[in-house]
Amino acid sequence: MEEQLKELLASIQNAEAELRARGKDNTDQTAALKKEIEELRNAIEDVTVKLNRPGGLQSAANDPDVEKRAAAFVQFARVGDIAELRTLSGATDEEGAVFLPADMSKEIKTKAYTLNEIRTLCSVGKTGRNRVYLPSLSRPKTGYGNVTPTEEELHAGAQTLDVHTAKSLVVIPNDSLSDSAYDLVSKLIDLFSESLAEEEGRAFAIGTGTGEPMGVVSVETKANAVTSAEVGQLGATHADAIALIKKAFYKLRKQYRRRAVMLCNSQTEAFLDSLRDADGRKLLTTQGEISYFDGIRIVTAEDLDDIATGKFPIVIGDLKHFEVYDREGMAVKRLTGGNYDTSDTAGFLLKARHAAGVTMPEAFVPVKIK
Repeated sequence: MEEQLKELLASIQNAEAELRARGKDNTDQTAALKKEIEELRNAIEDVTVKLNRPGGLQSAANDPDVEKRAAAFVQFARVGDIAELRTLSGATDEEGAVFLPADMSKEIKTKAYTLNEIRTLCSVGKTGRNRVYLPSLSRPKTGYGNVTPTEEELHAGAQTLDVHTAKSLVVIPNDSLSDSAYDLVSKLIDLFSESLAEEEGRAFAIGTGTGEPMGVVSVETKANAVTSAEVGQLGATHADAIALIKKAFYKLRKQYRRRAVMLCNSQTEAFLDSLRDADGRKLLTTQGEISYFDGIRIVTAEDLDDIATGKFPIVIGDLKHFEVYDREGMAVKRLTGGNYDTSDTAGFLLKARHAAGVTMPEAFVPVKIK
């Protein structure tokens, strides 16, 4: 079902790209595309509901071994009995945390996947190592003649993405842990997936690369930026602001424009909603829960800059060239003692590992405020 979700997301991206390519065309084909997009969104919602149904960990599988592993995890979470769980899983991480049951880990990832809008549009893969080695050529070398790489091309431009650990802490009262009717597993899944999606979204947008992924707004992508003519604003007039955004969009090669989206925070989106073209037409529109500015899909990244002097409030680019590699094995540690005992609570520290970063800087053009 997770693969079905990915296929639906890919289909909706292709349909949206074709709709943007048609521009203001109001033909029957355009109407059909809009209907197809709405049907795809409904299908995605149906699949997501099934994947995230309450009690998914305990009811998802009929395999006795899987059910036993799930029951052992619940016992560990409620009372800290770790011996059986370690025996069943056969592994703990380097800090003594236990690896989550596969179903629970998958459910957290799936729900976080749908909540992090950037992740739904970028390239996602898996890795079993602490570093991902990318191809030495940023894109295939293609031609009708000799395509043998030079010595420099074999070595220059080689890129690596380091795996970083995102941590999420949940504190739950012991009264809830001892309540057999309290759906502890569903609560942990909801809390971990939401917080993980939020932190991933921040890192994928503005991460520094130190102890976390390097985000879309990086030194390399900033080199492609277009800058406003007016200090502290996108433009002196609506026409100037619109022209600046179009300048950024058309600075991208056509191969990137086809899938290009606009990343900005809600404050910037509110400003875009106020812009009108020469005919007084509003350029920001919505379809379902997705906004578009002059046909370009808006991806909400709340951690991007507000519109202010020297800031980068908007990035336009193809998120296919922001790659994410998840490392298998989410681990959770049960925290007790000290302040947890005095407050009659227990902490649960989740660790999820992934590498992420821009792999084609030319596919992104930030907008800089003068």
